[in-house]
Amino acid sequence: MVHTFHIGFGADLCASMIVWLCLKGKFGANANFDERLHTAYSSFQLFCHTTHRYTACDVWSKKNLGMTSCLGCMY
Repeated sequence: MVHTFHIGFGADLCASMIVWLCLKGKFGANANFDERLHTAYSSFQLFCHTTHRYTACDVWSKKNLGMTSCLGCMY
């Protein structure tokens, strides 16, 4: 059950939340989508460093998050 979340729908859920926050301007309202993803990843890395956590996540990008479309949203 745990692997189903982490490897399956959990990864998609997290990626969708990151994209949604980027589209809402949480990581820079005037930046383009790729810059927002970079800012989001930098914030995540800072959080991990500050809280002494480790991650195996690579830099976030449209390709890395498996984005082929954005449900009609323009990014």
